[in-house]
Amino acid sequence: LAVGAGEVAGGAAEAAHVGREAVTTTREAVAALDTARTDLEAALGPLVAEGRLTEAEAAEIRALLEDSRAPVASLVTQVEDASGRLDELSDGAAQVATGARELADASPALTQGIATAAQGGQEVAAGAAEVSSGAATLARDLCTLAAGTTQVSDGAARLASSSVTLRDGTSELGSGVTQLREGLQQGLTRIPDLDPDTERETARTIGNPVEVVSDTMARAGTYGAGLAPFFMSLATWIGAYMLFLLVRGLSSRALSAGAPAAWAALGGWIPPALIGVGQVVVMFSLVAFALDIRPVHPIGTLLLLLLASATFVAVLQALNVWLGTVGQFLGLVLMLVQLVTAGGTFPWQTIPEPLRSLHRVLPMSYTVEGLRQTLYGGDLGTVARDVAVLVAVLVVALGATTYAAYRQRVWSPARLQPELVL
Repeated sequence: LAVGAGEVAGGAAEAAHVGREAVTTTREAVAALDTARTDLEAALGPLVAEGRLTEAEAAEIRALLEDSRAPVASLVTQVEDASGRLDELSDGAAQVATGARELADASPALTQGIATAAQGGQEVAAGAAEVSSGAATLARDLCTLAAGTTQVSDGAARLASSSVTLRDGTSELGSGVTQLREGLQQGLTRIPDLDPDTERETARTIGNPVEVVSDTMARAGTYGAGLAPFFMSLATWIGAYMLFLLVRGLSSRALSAGAPAAWAALGGWIPPALIGVGQVVVMFSLVAFALDIRPVHPIGTLLLLLLASATFVAVLQALNVWLGTVGQFLGLVLMLVQLVTAGGTFPWQTIPEPLRSLHRVLPMSYTVEGLRQTLYGGDLGTVARDVAVLVAVLVVALGATTYAAYRQRVWSPARLQPELVL
């Protein structure tokens, strides 16, 4: 603003200088007309005396000369008046430039109000542009005036128009300066003066605008308690697996005696299942009392472990009855596969296919999931679904063993006298 106001003051000073030159030019034009009238008077006297002109013609020539001098004399008065106004405008612009320079010196402390004062600055720039345009118009008009006295009247009209434009621009400049002052004053009132506590709170909010809140539906409490469902399920499977290294899946005596296939299958399943009950009770007691992992639903946890043990016994019995030694090996392989697919140590959703599909069909997955609900206090609806799946696996495994017992009621020579394999 200070630089622009200085330029406006310089332009106004130049306009005032041109106005003074215009006054000088018009005065010289009047003086030239007076000299021409004197010379004409001197020339007309001899012509009248010689009879070459009549007195009436000489009087008419003098009247024409007087008529041409009157507009020029009037123009001199108008130009002098306009020059005086230009001088006043130059002085006012110089004062505005001085005030703007002082304002610029004080502006570093008001930087927060500059955004509010931008509109006033734009209007000041517009007023300065109009002042510059008026000065250019004035310069062109003065040049036109100097070109000849025949266009003096037109130049005077343009000079008057330019003076009006200058006056309007000066008015807008003053209005813009007023708006700038008011905007700076408003900006000063909007600068916050915060106390130290508010400053610290503001900095803390800017530095950490988001607060993370965790909400847990169920919690294991310790790392060991978190792994308990997996290792308890694994121990149940291993206990069932070890039992069929000691007992047979079907009794040959019951088959040779012609007992029903279902009774023969149950007769091979009940003894290891009862031993599995003892294993589960001992394991549950150690986990609950020795390791101090207290289930939220202790009865539900114990019942789910008993069902899992009975199911695992039935699955391993069916594998042994159908495949024999190969079935025992396959039970070991299934245990290793379920170490990965059961989701006990890491989310099963992260494993690739086809292991992810095996998670959905192997029984240990549902045992781990159900134990998590009963140990930590989760969704009992999930426990009901897991129990239904384990019961279904138990029924299918016992059905497969029953069908195998039905088939083995027919004795072949190979079964009566098996080959000796070295």
